[in-house]
Amino acid sequence: MLKCDCGGRLRKTVLSQYDFTAFAGISSTLRNVQGLQCDVCHGTTLDGMVINGTLRAMEIEIAKQPERLSHEHARFLRQRMRLTQQALAERMSVARETVADWERGASTISPQHDYILRSLAMAHLVETGTVQKEDLLDTMRETRTSFPRKVGLPILIGKVA
Repeated sequence: MLKCDCGGRLRKTVLSQYDFTAFAGISSTLRNVQGLQCDVCHGTTLDGMVINGTLRAMEIEIAKQPERLSHEHARFLRQRMRLTQQALAERMSVARETVADWERGASTISPQHDYILRSLAMAHLVETGTVQKEDLLDTMRETRTSFPRKVGLPILIGKVA
């Protein structure tokens, strides 16, 4: 039996809408997701497996986008790889300030650097066993040349098992 901070019991429920922004670091909402609700304070939360699965799904969906990465999505991918700005900069042969500029939206990531960052993220997913490399071939066949989507567009993920 899981307990809430208030002392109540957490019971499984389907949450019609759940703001996932705090977990992801980018605007995101889950719909019809398996969650937990307290029988006393009615607070809601998610099981750790749902959180981790959703973050992996977001990582894949962001890498598949047809346009270049937004500053929020570039930061999200770096953080999912558990790299500092300096470590990513070294892997990409750029200055740390360049990564910082992308992440705060001071400059747009170039098509070439977008491709490199996505490739690193995809390699990370393959290394962690999240996806098979064959499943990623279509994702990485071309460099994204169109500019990122308008900032602030939320990611919506439907039913997450």
